[in-house]
Amino acid sequence: MKKEQKKRINIIIVVFLMLVSFIAGYLGKGFQTLQAGYGISDKSFLDKFDLMRDVINLLQYNYFEEFQLDKKVVYGAIRGMLTAVGEEHKDYYTRFMDPKAYEDMSVETRGKFGGIGIYIGIEKSDFLRGEWVTVISPIEDTPAYRAGLLAGDVILKIDGKPTDNMAIEEAVSLIRGEPGTEVVLTIARKGVEQPKDYKIIRDIIPLNTVKDWKMLDGKIAYFKWIYFHEESRDEIEKALKRVINEKAKGLIIDLRNNPGGLLQSAKDCVDLFLKEGPAVHIQGKRGNKETLFCKKGDEIYPKVPIVILINKGSASASEIVAGALQDNKIATLIGQKTFGKGSVQTLHPLKDGSAVAITTARYLTSKGRDIHAKGIEPDIEVKEEEEEEGKEEEANKKKEKLDKKQVIKKEDEEKKDLQLEKAIEFIKSKI
Repeated sequence: MKKEQKKRINIIIVVFLMLVSFIAGYLGKGFQTLQAGYGISDKSFLDKFDLMRDVINLLQYNYFEEFQLDKKVVYGAIRGMLTAVGEEHKDYYTRFMDPKAYEDMSVETRGKFGGIGIYIGIEKSDFLRGEWVTVISPIEDTPAYRAGLLAGDVILKIDGKPTDNMAIEEAVSLIRGEPGTEVVLTIARKGVEQPKDYKIIRDIIPLNTVKDWKMLDGKIAYFKWIYFHEESRDEIEKALKRVINEKAKGLIIDLRNNPGGLLQSAKDCVDLFLKEGPAVHIQGKRGNKETLFCKKGDEIYPKVPIVILINKGSASASEIVAGALQDNKIATLIGQKTFGKGSVQTLHPLKDGSAVAITTARYLTSKGRDIHAKGIEPDIEVKEEEEEEGKEEEANKKKEKLDKKQVIKKEDEEKKDLQLEKAIEFIKSKI
């Protein structure tokens, strides 16, 4: 019986090694050579897989329950491998997605999903030890935004489940759900002594690119740029044409709390502002660089003073656009330093509906700046208004007595937007 079990395990290992060989070849290095330089017949490579075989043997013969090398175990092994690679290089974006997580992500890039409206990642905290599930940006006018979540908030628990050592796709899956249902996030915030539970009702999150197009003081066009997805270029083009048709004397584009999205979408949007030249550079392994050039004839932006509003919630694709417009002196950036997410992930769908996202490159701005983990500095720094100590408790007492809609309206009226005020002042000085 033991001989049969051992034989079966050895067959599993051989099949696994064949699968590794296939993947290596699929990624473009041939069946015989892996990316790190190991041949599939290389003894040092095979020795490393001997460790896995030894562990499987130990589980098979010693685990007190019946051990099955099922999909859950395989998924766990893949996650562990990718996590180890990411930790070694401080890369929190290389990850495995099970079929549900991959479908959730695919839905997001198409422009609508059910959830609370936050973009999250595994990030090193600047006030807690280690890496945590962190709010990169709340999406404006969503349940998370209205609940008061902020960029930089650390999610300690989701419905009471601790997030330490939680894979990002699991966190996403737990937060998303049917509209109308509740999720409770336990949040730690820099400068706040105790964590706080936020009870948030899920809703459909439509990711429209353009929001709140309006004229300020009758002559300055303004709109919020919320996200980057497949239809973003068309929406931005319409917004810019409207600026021209309305004969605006200046333009303010609000990229604050824009978490980014599709790289190609960002490049396509840069086309609308640059007549020619590089939109973005992609730097791969061993210094290989690919440059995505602007498409001639696509430039339609209004030739008026332009301000881009940015903050620490502006990330990824929004940094590509902000960086390109700053590099080419098309726009002045006002606000605070951006998030600094300058890595590129390539998605590799797997045959069972799962997928692997692997960091394959870093992007550089139009003029070659590497902004990863550094962010983009604004031309004019204006900090967001911070609440005075003790005001939060007083505000909470008032909220209990007022209708929720009245509270939101009251807060909007009382809160000053110092960055927007500075942008208006700047443009008026130029027209």
